[in-house]
Amino acid sequence: MRKKSFWKYLVIIVLVAILGLFLYKKLSISDNYYKYDVSNVVEVTNPGQGMYVQVATHNPVNIEGYKDQADLFLLAYDIYDYRDRPLSESKLNELRDCLETVKSLGKMAIIRPAYGFDLYEVNDAENFEIIEEHIQQMATVVNEYKNLVVCIQAGFFGPWGEWHSSKYMPVDNVKEERENRNKLLSVMLREFDERIPVLVRRPRFIRDAAADGIDISRIGYYDDGLLSTESDYGTYDDVDESGKAVSREAELTWIDENLCNPMGGEMPVKSMYSKPKNADKEFKQLHVNFLNLKYNEEVLDSWKGQKLYDENAYDYLTEHLGYRLLAVDITYPERIKSGFMKKNQGMTFTIENDGYGFVPKYYDFVWVFETENGEIIKEAGYDLNLQEAGNLYHITNEEKCTFFYSGKELLNKNIKRIGFSLEEKSDDAIETTTVLFANGQIKIENGIYFIITVNKDGECEIAEY
Repeated sequence: MRKKSFWKYLVIIVLVAILGLFLYKKLSISDNYYKYDVSNVVEVTNPGQGMYVQVATHNPVNIEGYKDQADLFLLAYDIYDYRDRPLSESKLNELRDCLETVKSLGKMAIIRPAYGFDLYEVNDAENFEIIEEHIQQMATVVNEYKNLVVCIQAGFFGPWGEWHSSKYMPVDNVKEERENRNKLLSVMLREFDERIPVLVRRPRFIRDAAADGIDISRIGYYDDGLLSTESDYGTYDDVDESGKAVSREAELTWIDENLCNPMGGEMPVKSMYSKPKNADKEFKQLHVNFLNLKYNEEVLDSWKGQKLYDENAYDYLTEHLGYRLLAVDITYPERIKSGFMKKNQGMTFTIENDGYGFVPKYYDFVWVFETENGEIIKEAGYDLNLQEAGNLYHITNEEKCTFFYSGKELLNKNIKRIGFSLEEKSDDAIETTTVLFANGQIKIENGIYFIITVNKDGECEIAEY
């Protein structure tokens, strides 16, 4: 009798164990891992970067003429005739019309105001009060188009707005010159919308502003002497405490470590610095977003006839302007089912920025879940690098960013697809932005990048396109 009971209990124990193992496999979820191909990249054009053409706002015909060649436009706003009076309504409409044309073409703009884009006897406003009034007037127009203004260059002083040969920058009075520069920057930062960076001509000007208590988080610089001479025609003009010139490499290192706003310019001459390999090195340090398509064509043509890393140098350098996003890898649950083990609910998705520049500060990473009935559920991505809600702007030059999701909201949801969006937060509105991935394996659909499909049994697979 005891033997029968023993075998009876043993059979029950084995059956319970088998049932437990079955339920464990049924209810527990293992992680899948998928690595995207980052070697097979395609050319992509994303907002706010690439090759620009300079256009006079009073003669905007080139906007239409270069719409198929230029990625963005530098709007040269010539206010020479208003050196002693407020801007007229027609002059403000001139700027507005140009911005509207840029918008209609799906492009973006850089703006530079100046009291003359030629060398005149006087290239300055009569007094600073006039300049301040002009900035306030311009801001009423520019701020309306803040989503398509990449940056505004701090002109206003001297010919071409280049901050030289100006009564506001006297070479014999360093204190007054510095005060005027910082006064102008303070007004521009105050009047123009906070998402619009202000660019100056030299890195030294930014350091001076910071030393005088100005918040430089929105200040960057542009270089119209890019890759030209040891000092880039006076761009790098600072001296150390002993009076010795700060080296080019020291300036590049400082820029690399301290500035994260859009940067660009033009190359006036072909030189040892403009050789493709050095251009690539310095563009990484400068975080270059845009270059002049027309100036200097000698430099650009020289790139077209050379190789860089087994690619055409021109193609390589221009395709890396700004940010260039790559999908790197993803971990995701084998299936989504109510009751699966919490430790396996999470997902991670890694993005790499293979470009020279930073991703704009206003793009946030958001997880997106689509249910069987078409409902869209959004959850903030959590940046494992920064240990905070996800934003991409801090990654550049082959740096990576991994976003995590806990998976708690997936329980008891009939999820059909999983993806993410890059969203712009502007005032109270939230807009998704169309940013293309260079490895082409991530596609966008109505502002959402769907990366996982889920079948009726809850099994997850990588989305195929």
